[in-house]
Amino acid sequence: MTARNTDKQGRFRNRTVAFHVSPEEYRELDSRIMRSGLNKREYLYRRAMDQEIQVYANPKVYKALKDQLEEIHQLLTKMVESNAIMNNDDLKMLYEIVKMIADINGNKK
Repeated sequence: MTARNTDKQGRFRNRTVAFHVSPEEYRELDSRIMRSGLNKREYLYRRAMDQEIQVYANPKVYKALKDQLEEIHQLLTKMVESNAIMNNDDLKMLYEIVKMIADINGNKK
């Protein structure tokens, strides 16, 4: 008989949880996961168990923030050129990124 595969805490996990999301929800979820620096399984597990998501500055998180800030820069440039208004989803993403950068800067002591 083969040995049980356990996680770092010695837990044997053999149940699968899955759900469907829209393409927009998937992009939002993927964006949050990238900014967290966690893998998808760990992020979803912590969110489902109402555990804190502690973000630590590392190259992966910085790259995700940089890429998303570039997207927002392009969006803002287009909006200024066309006199458009930013939608709530984009504003929420911008707020989360700015908050995360402030938290990272605040954690550097």
